[in-house]
Amino acid sequence: MWSVRQVLDGAADCPRGMVPRALPDAAFPLTVCEARLPMSQASADLGGRRYVRPSASPGRVAVMGDTGCRVKRDEVQHCDDPRAWPFAQVVRSVAAARPGLVLHLGDFWYRETCLAGPAACAGTGPLGDTWASWEADFFRPAAPLLAVAPWIFLRGNHEICGRGGEGWFRLLDPGPRAPADTACARFTPPYTVRLADWDLLLMDTGCAANGTHCTPQPDETVAEYARELASVRALATPGRPAWLATHVPFWAVLRPLGPDSVGTRSLQNALALEGGGRLPASVDLLAAGHAHLFEALDFGGTRPPQLVVGNSGTALDPAIAARPRGALLAGAPLERFTGFSGFGYGLVTFSRGGWRIDVRDPTGRALALCRSAARRLECTSL
Repeated sequence: MWSVRQVLDGAADCPRGMVPRALPDAAFPLTVCEARLPMSQASADLGGRRYVRPSASPGRVAVMGDTGCRVKRDEVQHCDDPRAWPFAQVVRSVAAARPGLVLHLGDFWYRETCLAGPAACAGTGPLGDTWASWEADFFRPAAPLLAVAPWIFLRGNHEICGRGGEGWFRLLDPGPRAPADTACARFTPPYTVRLADWDLLLMDTGCAANGTHCTPQPDETVAEYARELASVRALATPGRPAWLATHVPFWAVLRPLGPDSVGTRSLQNALALEGGGRLPASVDLLAAGHAHLFEALDFGGTRPPQLVVGNSGTALDPAIAARPRGALLAGAPLERFTGFSGFGYGLVTFSRGGWRIDVRDPTGRALALCRSAARRLECTSL
């Protein structure tokens, strides 16, 4: 199934062949229209535009994450300065590379509340979970790339209920929705995007971030993610290479380097509960965002390597000053580590032997070249 959506001002009639997904209200004064089409249908003419079915052989896949402009209480990114918030430049660079598919690892919407004073807040633009804020944070800067490539959207912790959940379910959530659906789901089920040569397994981990309270008890979150991991295991095809894409990483090097540098406890505990600490054998690599930097973690083949691309626009986390090679992350030694704090994105190309990942800065300049095969990941800085 592939989905086409259009956003129309006010209470408009959807084009022929499309149905309303969401109706206007005070915060979102627009109609969201959708057509859900079978993969057997190669194209569709909807609302005066022709849409072409996403290719199962996309060539290059662009990977990005954490793109919005961070405005949270007294933390204020300069949304009107393209050097401080370069998401629009990232979009132009990716569009110029002509990827066949874009994978966004979550956290689209960051403009929450500003308590930093009138001067600092003046350049933030609209705030709150509203269409004006979502348009400023994502849809307006992403427009050149939305026009030329199909996207896969993953939910981040900024899109959970009580934050940007209303905008997420109206605009980007991959599941079907009727105008009468107004509830915000805390969890949504995993699903697969089957490409010609490999699979993308997508898992909603918006509630997995430390400090995120989606359930009254942390054990409930762990139990839910254990159930989701069982679903992922059922979706994985033995012998067929796959990535598991999440927003929150299973493993990452976080500051400070130490016992908590494992990603998130809820995912680790869920994996121990459901799979004895092991992911399906067909999962060759994990991709995630959430940490606002780039990281490539290799565990010598004992577990799938972890790629972190959370550096595509929002305010960056500090660089990792320590040398984490050899450190134990959730019981496994880290054999190779590449990490830097700088804006950018990745371009992934699949070949029979594995994946090539070109890491670029917002202008498209090469920063590193990574190669992944047989559950190994090695990067060379350029």
